[in-house]
Amino acid sequence: MAKDQYIARLKSVPLFAGMSKKELDLMVRQADHLRYPARYTVVREGRPGEEFWLVVEGQLAVERGGAQVATLGPGDWFGELAVIDPAPRDATIVATTPVEL
Repeated sequence: MAKDQYIARLKSVPLFAGMSKKELDLMVRQADHLRYPARYTVVREGRPGEEFWLVVEGQLAVERGGAQVATLGPGDWFGELAVIDPAPRDATIVATTPVEL
């Protein structure tokens, strides 16, 4: 994916909507681009977290209390609250296909 596409996706996240293109460009350059296989647990409910995740490719399941409550795909995001509040994660996120985040 081209850098401008990453910037556009970040701009769609309310937490980052007020940032300039230059600031978003810096975020993209500093971000880790990670790939995980299907069935990989990205975050676990109740554990601390400080990462924001943007789904580039693939599908993920959102689980609370062991029950699936939502799915995520390209363009979706999670973990935005962890950037501003170190509270425990309120859901488990599991890749249901290979993913790029």
